[in-house]
Amino acid sequence: GVVLHYELWGEPDLPSSYSGNIDQLLALSRIAYFALKAVDSNITVISPAVSRASSISYLDRYLERGGGDFSDVIGFHFYVAPGRPEILVKDISDVKTIVAKHRLIKPIWNTEIGWRIINGDKNVDTELWAGVPLTSEQAAAYFARSVLLSWSGGIERMFWYAWGHRSMGMTEYDLRTPKFIAIAYDVLRTWID
Repeated sequence: GVVLHYELWGEPDLPSSYSGNIDQLLALSRIAYFALKAVDSNITVISPAVSRASSISYLDRYLERGGGDFSDVIGFHFYVAPGRPEILVKDISDVKTIVAKHRLIKPIWNTEIGWRIINGDKNVDTELWAGVPLTSEQAAAYFARSVLLSWSGGIERMFWYAWGHRSMGMTEYDLRTPKFIAIAYDVLRTWID
């Protein structure tokens, strides 16, 4: 009754996150799905979330083997960094096409998205794959555009990575002080709530 949403695996398409094959992931998903539903039938089970739109074939193969049967939601990590948020339009369309190909009528959630953001107190060189850190103003704009593009594309939920993260978070390096993007989050929430 406390935790009601479970993403079965984060980024199984990356060898650093998962060392098995798709059939093994399917078996794990089946076991997890039925175990979670036995604990509480109200639990929402989110499919293993692939890391990038370039790995859409992984999602296709997983769903082809029946992976959609063991989730209530299709999860995807729609990272487009270091690119601009508008790349989401094509990526969302691609994921929706794969989900429809397998005749699934399930919500799609963007369970991770984010960019590097400059800190006001201290900066670190991590998450270099995400490009040059955005300024405070760019981060707020990218966040707003990401939310609106996801929303208009039919993505039911979007989760920013992360609140407290030393290079991609909504807080400063100290992991406590909110950045400008956190204020943008609060404002945008009131617009679409």
